[in-house]
Amino acid sequence: MMEQQPEQHQRVPVLFGSQTGTAQDTAGYVSRCLSRRHIASSAVAMDSFQLAQLLELPVAIFVAATTGQGE
Repeated sequence: MMEQQPEQHQRVPVLFGSQTGTAQDTAGYVSRCLSRRHIASSAVAMDSFQLAQLLELPVAIFVAATTGQGE
């Protein structure tokens, strides 16, 4: 199966859920890696992203991290 990339004009959101900043840092890193590969991207906090927008996206990346002992 051939890997399909999003169209150039379409932005790939890297949605993160972070309490201490770990997931936010990782989402920023992933977004920068995508941008270096000429894929428009941005790191966005999950709680500030409109859920209905997910239905319109061909691709979204999720990054989440736990705190403490991973409870």
